[in-house]
Amino acid sequence: MNHCKTHHRLRLLFVSLVFSFVAVAAGCNNTTAPDEERKGEIKIEGTQVELKGFIESKGTLSLVVYGHIVAITGNTRIENESEQQIGFDDLIVGTFVEIHGTLQPDSSIVADEIAVETRDDGRS
Repeated sequence: MNHCKTHHRLRLLFVSLVFSFVAVAAGCNNTTAPDEERKGEIKIEGTQVELKGFIESKGTLSLVVYGHIVAITGNTRIENESEQQIGFDDLIVGTFVEIHGTLQPDSSIVADEIAVETRDDGRS
C-alpha cells in the first residue's frame, strides 16, 4: 500500500474515532444502546478478532460494539441476516452483529466483515 493511501485511511480512521468519542462524551442518548443490551463476546487469535455484540454507537465510519471501537473501510463487507450485502448506513444502533477483523496497535479493530445476526429470541 502506498504512503498516500495509508495516510488517507489513517486520517479517515482518526476522524471517525474522534466523532465517536465526541458523541459518547456529549451523551448522545439516541446513539447508545440500552445498558441491558451491552452483552457480547470477543475472541482474539494473534491479530485476528471475532467480536459479537450490539452496536452501542455509530460514527461516520466507525462503530462501538461491546465497548470496542470498530473502524469501517471501503473493503469492509457488510451483510444482513440473509447474507445480502448492505451499506454502512443500514446498520442501526441496537442491532446485534458479528464482526471479523484485525486488531490494531491502539486496540481498535478494523472490520473485514460485519454480519447482522438474529439472536435466539428472533430479534436482530
